[in-house]
Amino acid sequence: MIRNKLSDLMGERRLKISRLSLETGIARSTLTPIYYNQSEMIKLDTINKLCIYFGISACDFFENNNFDFEYSIVEDELIGYEQMWIREDNLDLQFYLNFSIYIKIIEKNKNEVIEVNCHTTPNTTISDQVVYIDYLNNGNGGHEETISNIHYEITSKDDYKDVFAYYMEQLSPGMLEVVKSNIEKFIKEALINKFTDTNIRNDYFGNDFHMSLEDVFKKANYTITINK
Repeated sequence: MIRNKLSDLMGERRLKISRLSLETGIARSTLTPIYYNQSEMIKLDTINKLCIYFGISACDFFENNNFDFEYSIVEDELIGYEQMWIREDNLDLQFYLNFSIYIKIIEKNKNEVIEVNCHTTPNTTISDQVVYIDYLNNGNGGHEETISNIHYEITSKDDYKDVFAYYMEQLSPGMLEVVKSNIEKFIKEALINKFTDTNIRNDYFGNDFHMSLEDVFKKANYTITINK
């Protein structure tokens, strides 16, 4: 598992992306995905410019752990619709869907699979409301879709607590954020893939919920907490 340390380097110097772009000549559109470790490829020229700017070696620009994680859900074990329930709460709906994720730990000459529980927290809400906001359009007002907020707590199952804790403790704060981001992305894709059928929406919301669940999950904000 590898990450770049641009966010750490900028944080230590209280730099903003706009300032770094101005002083290095690297486009903001290039720096932003690097900052969030969402860039699959970084050009050598870009790495060179950043290393010169920060006065560091390429080794200091990257961080790695000698193991990696792969995530999966056995489709039959993703909790079924009858185990999902939603309660009206003002304009939003509280959303609950708990399931397990299998984490394959990949090391040299060793692979191990552990299982963790994913539980939605009470502050998770989904919404398809369109609200009027008076400060939009230079104060002339306008309508905007509300965004759903989905929060999961990740906890190891009892049989794997020691193993899970061991690997989590090997991660730096920055690397832990990368792992959390990867799990958030995995959960988002799992929910989108699970709820693509319009009939599922009708079963739970009737005609009161207008947006497809697939669209809700695509637009939602995702956060997770990892309990070591």
